[in-house]
Amino acid sequence: MLTAEQRKAREFHLTASVAPTVMWGDEAELLRLWREMIGEIEPENLDDVWPVQLGSYLETFILDWHQRLTGHALTERGRVVQHPGLPYVCATLDGWRAHDDCTIDAKVCNSWQPLDSIIDRYTPQCLVQKACRQSARCALLVMHGTAEPREIEIISNADYERDMWSRIASFWMCVEALIPPVPLPKRVPPEQWRTVDLNQDDKPNWGHQMIPELQQWAETKAAADCHAHAADTAKALTPPDVGCVRFSNITVKRDRRGYLSIKAA
Repeated sequence: MLTAEQRKAREFHLTASVAPTVMWGDEAELLRLWREMIGEIEPENLDDVWPVQLGSYLETFILDWHQRLTGHALTERGRVVQHPGLPYVCATLDGWRAHDDCTIDAKVCNSWQPLDSIIDRYTPQCLVQKACRQSARCALLVMHGTAEPREIEIISNADYERDMWSRIASFWMCVEALIPPVPLPKRVPPEQWRTVDLNQDDKPNWGHQMIPELQQWAETKAAADCHAHAADTAKALTPPDVGCVRFSNITVKRDRRGYLSIKAA
């Protein structure tokens, strides 16, 4: 959680954590944030919010773990950095890596949250941290469920960032003018990967090797789906007090957790 010194440095500022809200387009969340910024309501009490407290508890461990594995120091932890050109914007860094001039933002996320959604949600926060620190790169360090933290570099483009800064400026104007903000449509970051159409005549070298594999996948998909359906049905038919079923060279077996698996000898 934030120290008293950090809270004082962040007073009367829009912090990096605001950016996802203005880009996500959630009306209730945006209005609550505005009311908090103008002093109409108290900041939300997160003392009893499990994900927030867990993330706060694990942050140091996650950063230390990643630092040890990569061999590169993560410094400036908890530093509040003022944006060089926008006096009302600042960011609290989870860490910064001198090796490649990269800000690191640690996140602890539930395993049921799709990784793409996590990246979409927190990309604006990382971009504001990068801009405030004037770093060359920014990245998320995501602990997804109980999996080992994974570093994901954040890639953006000029159009997305222009829209982000425009929305942040508009929200700040609403705060100063005491005018409730109007949510804009949700904006997600640009795709990080290029699309290749192998239906076109002009194909990359690897495309000619991939096409037969894709054709074979298409030809066997129906059989694979039928195979999976049969396995699921066989498991569903196995009574809860049965630990093993044998037929021909096939075995349906229940492990200690109660999960069923099917194998052929």
